[in-house]
Amino acid sequence: MSSLSGLRVVFATTVLPDERANGGEICSQEFIDVLRDNGADIRVVGYERVGRGPLQPDPSVYSAGPWFIEMADAGWRRFMWLARAFLTHAPFTQTKFKSTAYVRALRNALGEGADVLIIDHAHMGWVAELPDLPARKLLIAHNLEHSLYHDIAQNGSTAKRAIYGREAKLLMAKEATLGAECSATVTLSNADRDGFIRLGVPADKITVIDLPGQAFDLTQPVPPKSYDIGLIGSWQWDVNRQGILWFLSDVLPHLPNNLTVAIAGSGSETLPTNDPRVKKLGRVPDAGQFMRACRALAVPTVVGSGIQLKTIEGISVGVPMVVTPLALRGINDAPPHVRTAQTGVEFAKALTEAMTSSPTDADPQWASRRRERFRETLLSVFEQIGDAA
Repeated sequence: MSSLSGLRVVFATTVLPDERANGGEICSQEFIDVLRDNGADIRVVGYERVGRGPLQPDPSVYSAGPWFIEMADAGWRRFMWLARAFLTHAPFTQTKFKSTAYVRALRNALGEGADVLIIDHAHMGWVAELPDLPARKLLIAHNLEHSLYHDIAQNGSTAKRAIYGREAKLLMAKEATLGAECSATVTLSNADRDGFIRLGVPADKITVIDLPGQAFDLTQPVPPKSYDIGLIGSWQWDVNRQGILWFLSDVLPHLPNNLTVAIAGSGSETLPTNDPRVKKLGRVPDAGQFMRACRALAVPTVVGSGIQLKTIEGISVGVPMVVTPLALRGINDAPPHVRTAQTGVEFAKALTEAMTSSPTDADPQWASRRRERFRETLLSVFEQIGDAA
């Protein structure tokens, strides 16, 4: 019998993650799949991204209705959320996801009976302030949010410094409270674990977990090398966008003129470059096959916390990679085909060498070992929650 058989879990997240549209959704779905595969009765509460197709009938999914998830798509609603955040002295990123529709969907899920409430993202921390919740609560911290917004503020305009600085200050207090009130907290890197400890959360309530990333079918034939350098991500998110803007301004000028740079993912169409070497692909139907069609992959992360799924998934497909040291955070066993570079000149040189290096065979065991560690660690967290009940 599975170790979680019969456990009733409500998973409160921002957007229903089954489409796996970005790294956050891939991460959330990995947690859901492992819990479900190990016998948990899991009910997922979240918004539907505006414009997505109809939901497949699923009694375990409780939709809070359509919502504008990406700020770039929200239009005038951004200003409404910002005004409400200031009036209520609350973080913008929590105010954005707070609604009566969401509370209603959550209550419906909880009404079926629940042993554990999972709060997925600190953005959903406001849920913990509602009455009549299960005593056992688990926080999945995708990032140390207050640190993330502090970093964005340092690199922004005067207006961004004011808005993101306020966000960082408010989120610091919210994360400290949330970590203290939850039975356990899961982080995706040691650095984020240390950050929660600095907030006063007891170390024995925090577990670092090795996120595996989505599994690609490596039995498919390797596609022709259509691009010299590939980058993939959700470029509408400010954190990722700072990285790609650094790549365009500091790395691209030092690359040879006779190569192609393919940028895949939502928001790539709006990137401010007309360089003929750059191909803006938008979302691609198969991320694994896109990466395998590149001679080298780049992960130019310059701010952020948590862990980089793009790095994990790039490693799993075996394509030579160049990453910044920050993009390798939380990964202590990177294989030799992953190189690190700090400055734009170093990054360009390493990419030029990587795309002409000998092809690397993917190591399917690397990904499977990481996936098994993820499963075992998550199950141990639920044992800890049970012991604390």
